[in-house]
Amino acid sequence: MHQKLGQHFLVDSSVAASIAEALAPPPGAVVVEIGPGKGALTRVLLARLAPRTLIAIERDPDLAATLRADPAFRSAPLAVRVGDARTELPAVSRELGTPPTPWFLVGNIPYYITGTLLRTLEGLEHPPERIVLTLQREVAERVAAGPPRMNLLAASVQAWASVRLVCTVPRGAFSPLPEVTSAVLTLTPRTERPPTGYFALVRCLFAQPRKTIRNSIADAEGARTFPWTRAALRRALEHVGISESMRAQSLSPEKIGELLRALGPAALHPDRHEEV
Repeated sequence: MHQKLGQHFLVDSSVAASIAEALAPPPGAVVVEIGPGKGALTRVLLARLAPRTLIAIERDPDLAATLRADPAFRSAPLAVRVGDARTELPAVSRELGTPPTPWFLVGNIPYYITGTLLRTLEGLEHPPERIVLTLQREVAERVAAGPPRMNLLAASVQAWASVRLVCTVPRGAFSPLPEVTSAVLTLTPRTERPPTGYFALVRCLFAQPRKTIRNSIADAEGARTFPWTRAALRRALEHVGISESMRAQSLSPEKIGELLRALGPAALHPDRHEEV
């Protein structure tokens, strides 16, 4: 069952200490851990961070039961919840949002849920103050990339969080041994949400990354979402200082937001179509 769920358990205490240091919540904060597994990181979080409450979300009911029965945790402020983090986190967010309670999120993420988990985090009503995730290194590097290596994942995540690559984690830090190297990534959610239409524009820009920005928006798919004349698009690009020959990889999330605002009301409400 454990392998079917894609779990590789952290066994390196020094890596666990580095993760706890990166999370760095204030004393008495609420900490939420995704996928505690056998509790290696859980022990470090409880010992080093002294949280008011540590909520551990574990999908495997057998592992959850083992955590609950562990004598080391019987007097600890540990609450174990069984479920998928992608559905449990919105519920936790709502609970901690009434009244608003600062919380911090940490976890060793199975590779196959990374994309959907990041989208879940973006949509939380009451987001955590800081997020520290252990991911496949290739994915972590993509999330942290900037111009001229911007990509769909980076542009989507960096719109709602500042990103920092903390360190790489060797395969030997886990058991069973994974096939790839991992990395620790810190996400700090922004106070402002991405503007309406941002993610639709990002999808257009990166649908065919080799195309120029102008052609990405003006092609058939882009025109259905942002029905602007080429002349209007040229004016918007000129207004924000973007060359028509540039590609999306050269744009920061901030620049994409500027372009969105320059395109005007139809871009901010991509469901509204105007005559071309």
